[in-house]
Amino acid sequence: MLKNFKQAIVLSLVLILSLFSLSCKKKDENSGKTSQRDLRAAENQNASSANINTEITIPQNEIKNELKLPILMYHHLGPLPPNPDKYRLDLTLPGNMLEEQLKFLRDSGYQSINLQAVADYFEIGKPLPEKAVALTFDDGYVDNFEYALPILKKYNFKATFFIISGFVGTSGYMNFDQLREISSNGMEIASHGVGHLDLTTLSPTKLNSELQNSKEVLEKNLNISVVSFCYPSGKYNANVATKVKALGYKLARTTDPGTIVYKDKLFELSTTRIHNTTTAEGLKNLIK
Repeated sequence: MLKNFKQAIVLSLVLILSLFSLSCKKKDENSGKTSQRDLRAAENQNASSANINTEITIPQNEIKNELKLPILMYHHLGPLPPNPDKYRLDLTLPGNMLEEQLKFLRDSGYQSINLQAVADYFEIGKPLPEKAVALTFDDGYVDNFEYALPILKKYNFKATFFIISGFVGTSGYMNFDQLREISSNGMEIASHGVGHLDLTTLSPTKLNSELQNSKEVLEKNLNISVVSFCYPSGKYNANVATKVKALGYKLARTTDPGTIVYKDKLFELSTTRIHNTTTAEGLKNLIK
């Protein structure tokens, strides 16, 4: 009986050792699989991080000194008010005509950019689309929010909106909530001064105030960086352009006609004015 008892103990010990050995083997196998999974995950994460952190840029010696870039200038969008004067009539483009123009641009292979992209190209070599076009809207009218933004979103187009900071929230102009929504949809918010004054006539102190305060107000209220400027009524001179650059802007648009951007004239960007009679076919002829 004692002999049988000893045999039972031995068999139990053998069974326990076998189960323990099998458990250790499986644990080692699972550990190996887990390590391989962790390694692959780490490799994938590193590759993803590399893709995110590494942007393709153009070497400085390959950056062109000039670019073909139509910069379109819009003002009012949508229906005309009662009894418009000749200026309001000329500056107001019906919404359906804007849509026809964007459809033409898209179908012709154009891709829209914000003006900040121009500065990024010349400054850090960030590539631009082969057929780039820049849409700009002057003054910050509320009809830009009501009519232009939905059409821009429909065609996946970007645009730069030049805002008169002192007019924000007043009758006929966008408020900060509307500007935030525009900005959140990939549009660039830029400065058009505080009061839309002729900058060439201002004292040094007043000129500084117009340029700096508008930039600071927009940046503070919208939590953005403002790098583009537009001369009110297109009026500027060498002194104004120098001051714009000194206050931290990277480029400035004029009302001078043209479709070429020059590396050494980023504060004299030319433009293509859009009138209320500019059809898609007319636009084609303007930017060819």
